Amino acid sequence: MAQQTLKPGEPRASYYNIEPQKLQMRAADLPGLTSVKIADLFPSEDQPVPGPSDEAMRAEIRRRTLATLAKVNLEKVKPDDSVNILTSHHGYSIYGGHAYVEMVRTIRDEVRRRSDATDIRLLAGVGLRFRETEEYIKKFELDKYFEGKAKGIAPVDRGIPIKTSIGTLYGIAEAYSARWIIHAHNNDVRELHYHRQMGRLFKPFAMSYATIETRSSYHQSMGPRAANLLPRMIYESPFVQEKFLCACMMQVGPQGIMGVDASEDLVAQDRKFARLNLRWYGKVLTLLGAVGKVILIIDYPGPIPYTTAGGILFGNFLNPLSYSYAHG
Repeated sequence: MAQQTLKPGEPRASYYNIEPQKLQMRAADLPGLTSVKIADLFPSEDQPVPGPSDEAMRAEIRRRTLATLAKVNLEKVKPDDSVNILTSHHGYSIYGGHAYVEMVRTIRDEVRRRSDATDIRLLAGVGLRFRETEEYIKKFELDKYFEGKAKGIAPVDRGIPIKTSIGTLYGIAEAYSARWIIHAHNNDVRELHYHRQMGRLFKPFAMSYATIETRSSYHQSMGPRAANLLPRMIYESPFVQEKFLCACMMQVGPQGIMGVDASEDLVAQDRKFARLNLRWYGKVLTLLGAVGKVILIIDYPGPIPYTTAGGILFGNFLNPLSYSYAHG
């Protein structure tokens, strides 16, 4: 008996998409399609958080975020200090963005509760679709939640030089405009053909929080392997380390949102998530890497590498380095 096709996410009104009312058909509506759940292919003891957008899911994300932040020394923040919560556009698009947004809101509330600081800002970085995070801020009413202190930042904004062990690289000045920064990200494997699980959690330091010059060095100058050096060098620079408070990651697996993890040591956290991703995604990567021919339908309003399956398959077929990785 054919399984019912899983329902895709709701279309989003965006400067970069066609208007939702003009979308006549979704890929899931094509005749003869059958959905296959990851959990049915590869049963696992790891269970996702219920969701993707109901109240129970948001309550569970808040509970887990508070629990993991309990091990972080937020008391270093003084009442008069400023704090930038740095986010990336990818997170706002995973499972509709509801879990990521709830994590970010909870970070803001907990920092305020434990430090009495009131100057807590949300900075949302993008790739080359400069208005995208401004749309997410509006959609989730984050400007209201952050009392007018939520803003999208782009790689063409004013830069700030960051001296690293390999030379001067450039961050976005506003991203580093506070006394403290919190790196709020996720472990999703999109763009696997770039990071290849090497320093996955560092990437926004050379992407979402960096100017176009540094981004171009990552994408064009150094290639998928060597490029992963850049964000780690920025993170390990004295300038960033003096401001770095903690990292808070939304845990993502093929089955859904898996939880939240916070740490004051991003190096150790990155190693931890490399192991988790190999466990959570390894069998799926091996399966997709073995696909010889495929008709890939991207029902998602964004570049191909920004979709999980799309990015993996796109990299497998068009990038020999990623293709060999997917096979082992």
